[in-house]
Amino acid sequence: MAEIFDKQKSSCLEGLDLSRKGSIDAPIVELTQYINNHSDMFTLSSCSGRIVILRESQTSDKIRKSGCEWITVSHTELDPSQGFDAFISRTRDPGCVVLKFEPFVLHVQSRSMIVAKQVHTAASEAGFRNSGLSVGKAGKIVVAVRSTHGLEVPLTDDEGNDLVSREYVEFVIKKSNAKLVENLERIIKFEEKLKDGLTIKIVKEIKPKEVYRNKKKKRFIDENKLENEDDYDIMDSFNFPG
Repeated sequence: MAEIFDKQKSSCLEGLDLSRKGSIDAPIVELTQYINNHSDMFTLSSCSGRIVILRESQTSDKIRKSGCEWITVSHTELDPSQGFDAFISRTRDPGCVVLKFEPFVLHVQSRSMIVAKQVHTAASEAGFRNSGLSVGKAGKIVVAVRSTHGLEVPLTDDEGNDLVSREYVEFVIKKSNAKLVENLERIIKFEEKLKDGLTIKIVKEIKPKEVYRNKKKKRFIDENKLENEDDYDIMDSFNFPG
């Protein structure tokens, strides 16, 4: 299993980034580097979180994400005025235009359940409470880090006709910005907790020291205990001939 994991990691990290953006989002570059440099895990996919205005593509009443028209995308706070300008200057084609805030999502493959549980615990404690882990038939262990504090609001009807005012669009963008800020704070907290949880603490075992209390009996006494008990004198236990 160890060889399979190492091969999967090597293949994944050497492969092409097939995401729409084609690169790691700036807010999570250090986090993904830390995970990928760790011998027991690597990232499969990620998004730091984004604010999106898009037009849904519909075929046979089924929405296809791959056919959406992306009007504007921002992984940082979006200026409300610029967001509205992008919305109002779009092409007037049929299809529902939607404003979305999509929170941080990360998929991590781990070598063992021990590491997977540590990642999951860090995610939950950081506020990503919709996180989970799965185990495939071949033993592939994947942790999904995600939350539910997203936002999705339609701005037009299915024919593309505006349903809302400038004030409302800018209001929703401000709400999305607030969620994005909270999202980035959770990412920082997750990274801190992940590093703390994966830190290996070496505990030195101290073997008990054998101390003879008299000629007939012997007793094992903790060496640290002896050092702390200054008023204890081993010689007090000996019986000297009178």
